[in-house]
This record gives sequence, structure tokens and C-alpha cells, in this order.
Amino acid sequence: MTPLQQQQVMQRAMRLVADAAAGERFDLYVADGDGVNTLAPVVSLCSPGRGVDANSLYQNPTMIQHAFDERFVGPLRQELGKLMEPSRRSSSPILESIRAVSVTSFGSIGPGAKRLHLTIVSDMVQHSAGLSQIRGDVEFSDFQRRPQWPELQSDLEGADVTVLYLLRSGARHPNGKPVQSRGHQVFWEQALRASGARSIALDSF
Repeated sequence: MTPLQQQQVMQRAMRLVADAAAGERFDLYVADGDGVNTLAPVVSLCSPGRGVDANSLYQNPTMIQHAFDERFVGPLRQELGKLMEPSRRSSSPILESIRAVSVTSFGSIGPGAKRLHLTIVSDMVQHSAGLSQIRGDVEFSDFQRRPQWPELQSDLEGADVTVLYLLRSGARHPNGKPVQSRGHQVFWEQALRASGARSIALDSF
């Protein structure tokens, strides 16, 4: 990520954290799934609630706000900073990671039981054994008919998905054509919709 992209991602993420309701859980992951093994969150924290929402008749707003800042906001900000450091991985298993995250974080929660939200921060350039978007453009309608799709499809039923689409001009096919395009974005919108996402928002920067 460029410094400006890092700043934008941090601002968006911390806005979500600041608005978290009491009991709302945040799980942070590195997109490192392999399609077979489970994926554990780097950190998993529940919001203790904000001081402004405390009932002053029987709660101490100052203590609650201190817990919110020190035990929730602070650790999440620190881990987010670490996750934005450059990666030296040779693969980019985005589909595999979304599937693993959906099982670990959403699997035990019934559809409609709680608010589910998945935020993906990525250039969305999939590169793994199951699918490589580096090698050439892929239409989702074609990929959906391949035997790999059922193995990579996630269960996102009831989840609102936001993609923070990081623009990267250096991502190019062997013929020099940019990987990122409106067609590339459409692939992901269709893949997420086919996985049951309730809503999809894609913001590029």
C-alpha cells in the first residue's frame, strides 16, 4: 500500500471501530487461506461499549470509555498497522481466505441472528492454484462452471460485504494489460453475490 492508501484504510477501519456497539466483535485476518485448513484471526476483540452510551445511574462512563480506548481501540489500531506492512508472499489466495474466514467467524452464527459484516482490504488480484487472475482475464460466469468454484465458494449468507479496492498499476498480465479493470471488479461483485452476500459495496482508492 502507498502511504496515502494506508491512511485511508486506517481511517475507514477506525471509523468502524469507533462506532462499534457494546458486544460487537472484530476479527482481523491476514488473507493467507489455502482452501483446506482453518484460518485463525490475528486478533479477536469485543467492544466493551463507549462511555457516551453508558447509563450514568449505575455505570461509570469514564471507566467504560477508558476500557473502550485501551482494551479495544488501541489493540485494533496496533494490529491494523502491522497488517498494512508489505507482504513478501508469492501467492494471493483471496477466495480461499474469504471461505476460511466465513467458516471461522460466521459459521456458528445463524443467518439473521446477528449483524455480519466483512470488510476486505486488497487489490483483489487472486493468484493461487485454484485461480490466477495474473495469467489473464477471467469471466465469473466461466469460472463458476469450473470444478474449482464449489471448492472456493464461501457461505456469506446475510453478510454485508465492503471491498476497499486498492488500485495497483503494477498488476499486469503477461501481455502488459492491467489486471484491474471494471471487468475485474464485476468478477468479484458476482463472486460475492453468488456466495450469498446480502449487500456489496466496492470503494476504490
